[in-house]
Amino acid sequence: MDADSEGSARDASFTLPSINGRSKEDINDKTQQTITYLDARLEELELHILASAKDDESDDVQSDISSEQNNERRQTLEKKEDAPWVITELPTQVTIPAYAALEVFQVKKWREILQLMKLMSAPCFRNIRLAGDDRALYEGFFRAFPHHVVTKARFMSVVRHIFGIPAVSIIHQRSKTKNANRDMASGENHNAEDHESEKAAARLALDRHLEKLQYCCERSVDNVLVLNWRILLVALRMFKEPLLTVREHLSWAVSVFASSGSLEINDGDTIDADNVTLMLTHVMRNPTASHLVSERLRAAFDMLPSFRATSSSLSSTAVSSSRITYRVFKRLLQLPPLRTLMNDRMTPHTTVIDELSVPVYRDFVYRARRREHNRRVLRRLRYYNETKTLRLCFHTWAQNARDRKSARSTMIFVYTIATRIKQRTAFGALRRHALASIAALEIQRVFRGMRGRMRADEIWRKIQAVLAVQGAFRMRAYFTRHLRKLRRQNLFAIRIQRVYRGRLGRIYARQTLLTHYYREMAAIQQEREAFRALVRDEMARRLQRFFRKIVADKQRAKRVEEERAKREAELEKLRVSGDAAQQAARHRREVTEKYDKLREEAEYKEKRRRIDDIEKQKIVHRRRQREWEAFKTKKIARKEALKLQGEESYDRLKSQWDNIIAETVHKREKLIDQLLQLEDVQGEWKKIHTRLHQRVRERSKQLTAKHKSSGVVIQKKEIIERAQLEIKAEEAEEKRLKVENDWLKAEADYLKKLEDEQEERLLAENTEERTARQKNALTIQCAFRMFTARKLLRGMLSELYIKEFNIETQVPRYRNRFTGKVRTRKPTGLGSKELEYENCWVIMIDNVLGEPFFYNPRRMKQSWARPDDCRFCGPCSNSSSTVFAAVWNSHDDTYLCQECYEHEYVKRGQQDNLQADIYVTYDGSRPNGE
Repeated sequence: MDADSEGSARDASFTLPSINGRSKEDINDKTQQTITYLDARLEELELHILASAKDDESDDVQSDISSEQNNERRQTLEKKEDAPWVITELPTQVTIPAYAALEVFQVKKWREILQLMKLMSAPCFRNIRLAGDDRALYEGFFRAFPHHVVTKARFMSVVRHIFGIPAVSIIHQRSKTKNANRDMASGENHNAEDHESEKAAARLALDRHLEKLQYCCERSVDNVLVLNWRILLVALRMFKEPLLTVREHLSWAVSVFASSGSLEINDGDTIDADNVTLMLTHVMRNPTASHLVSERLRAAFDMLPSFRATSSSLSSTAVSSSRITYRVFKRLLQLPPLRTLMNDRMTPHTTVIDELSVPVYRDFVYRARRREHNRRVLRRLRYYNETKTLRLCFHTWAQNARDRKSARSTMIFVYTIATRIKQRTAFGALRRHALASIAALEIQRVFRGMRGRMRADEIWRKIQAVLAVQGAFRMRAYFTRHLRKLRRQNLFAIRIQRVYRGRLGRIYARQTLLTHYYREMAAIQQEREAFRALVRDEMARRLQRFFRKIVADKQRAKRVEEERAKREAELEKLRVSGDAAQQAARHRREVTEKYDKLREEAEYKEKRRRIDDIEKQKIVHRRRQREWEAFKTKKIARKEALKLQGEESYDRLKSQWDNIIAETVHKREKLIDQLLQLEDVQGEWKKIHTRLHQRVRERSKQLTAKHKSSGVVIQKKEIIERAQLEIKAEEAEEKRLKVENDWLKAEADYLKKLEDEQEERLLAENTEERTARQKNALTIQCAFRMFTARKLLRGMLSELYIKEFNIETQVPRYRNRFTGKVRTRKPTGLGSKELEYENCWVIMIDNVLGEPFFYNPRRMKQSWARPDDCRFCGPCSNSSSTVFAAVWNSHDDTYLCQECYEHEYVKRGQQDNLQADIYVTYDGSRPNGE
């Protein structure tokens, strides 16, 4: 029996039994009962050995109590979590014709896969593995077509290439020619021919089976046979490794779906959730079992904290369209809804999910695991039988060791007890002597005093309790009113604190933000000023160097020119002394015209600038109008495109369903026609055949009665044909109505899908528009703040700087009111803003005539005569001062220029009549407001 069991165990992974479960390899009932009895006897032996081992390991048991308790608590917790999900009995099989047809289809499909696994497991194909090799099926399929779905023709060509099957199968025929080498042994020649014939036969059988594959394939939209090669590969491995659990098969399936060319799965690899549903439900026997597994998978997804399945993403066949990682997949299998399916056993060798699978796979796995279990039982029994004497010797030695250890511990315990008894006897004698001679009176005194104090304390506490109870009862109303008032005050205080703290928080956040903003702007401005100062200094040095050179050249040329001009002037003076007055007048007119022209050009530029600003605003307005029109046009075009796309999709769907309806009706008519033509049908179509012929007979009777009543004579064959045509038309109409109802449901689902997509698109557009508005608002706020800051800076610089007219260079210069520094370059912070000159007149000297004239830089007016609104102080009127004094008083020094003020100040100081000066607001006559 041992040899037979070992041989059957070795052949368990290679023997592929038939589907009906009655192959020659099945063990008979008597042998199975014997093995079951031996298994029970073996378990009793193991329990006996464990019981004896527990006596030997008394010390280890104490250390392992905590770990066992933890394991028990964890198991109890898992049982409590699994209790709502435990399946005590399988779901009832619903006898629906559609489900029955699907079950038959599943059985035929898995029979094809099993037969394909048998042919691929032939000895001549032992070097071709499922995965893990360059010549393996997975690597070959992935190189040929990385996507999931592939056509049957492409799949067959790749399988032929991997297994070495030629495109055109060649039937092996034994050569009839005589062997040229007569010295070769006949046995070796025969073995070689047998090996080649077996190899050719295996290839031929595999090729024929590939050609006959039809239940593993599906029809695509283009009416082409396609199949999912990854699911097929997983099914082949499930038949090849029947001893592995479903959890291990699912992990391998995840590696097949997630990896890219090599089966090295990592926790970060991702897989689509619909592929997970497909892996769990593709082996189910009927839609009821698939629905049960799908519901469990939805519940497991709902239990995940980081992956919540929404109602919009769930359907009857797919859980979600998102992707999950391998780490999340392992957590899914550990959750109670799926853990009960994977771990709970319905039979000693199969779990719940095995029982829900196709009968082909369930029977195959059950027989393989039962055979492996029987082999292991026999192996363990043989091991216990061989080690029986050795275990008996070890048990005897362990018993002797325990006896010696027990005797030693008993003696130590006896000696300890004797020592303690002696100590206790001595202590008792000493205690009796102390109580009798010394401590009796003291103990009595202390005890009586303690009893008195206890009695007094008890009476005092009783009086205090009575007073406290009376006071509490009398003050209860006041106390409750005080509590209500205190509670209201607390609520008001909490509300006031919350409001005030919120206000302080907002103020602090706003101040922090503004402080950060101003600090950053100040830092940026300092960096800019430093860079500009560096550039300005460098350019000033270069300009000074260049201008010094130019000035030196000009001075040199000027001296030469002055000498020449002096001589020519003397000659010219003598020559043109007659018309000097006329030339002077002409020169005065030219100077006046020049300044008038400058004023007109300035006014024209100002008008031109205003007109340009208005035109720029118009251009910006028109450009924004064009952008708005383009935006509206684009939005309308997008809506029209979406509408056109939806109409085209609806038209395609409707045409597809029209084709399906026509094809279904045509198939139904053809099927009814074939069934009506047949006389006897066996199998699943017998019931429909009987019903159709019954209806034909009834319709024939009705037509016969109708024609007899009308007096028309028609042959019986014609009546039967007319009845068959009417029955066929009625069946086709019923089928058309049924498929049209399916089309109406599909149309409703499609319209609902369009509405959902429209709603999601609208939400996305609203979100995008809201984000754009927030971004634009921030941009506008930043721009407005920058504009306000620049405007404030220009106002501050306008108050800080004064624009003056330099008489020598005839260019503006800017003087700081507080520091008194003068610069020829306009302050950078002013930007395009120009400071205005003071409304004052300056005295300038004409280089040609050498005569003074008056010039107002603000109004850009020139006058040779003194204007009426121009007045100067007396001492400064002859020194061409630029100070304008509206009123002059010799005793009031407010309107004196700097030079006259210093002269008057020194004079009055020498006269010892210096008094404190009280100045009015600074008018520009002295620097720094002095």
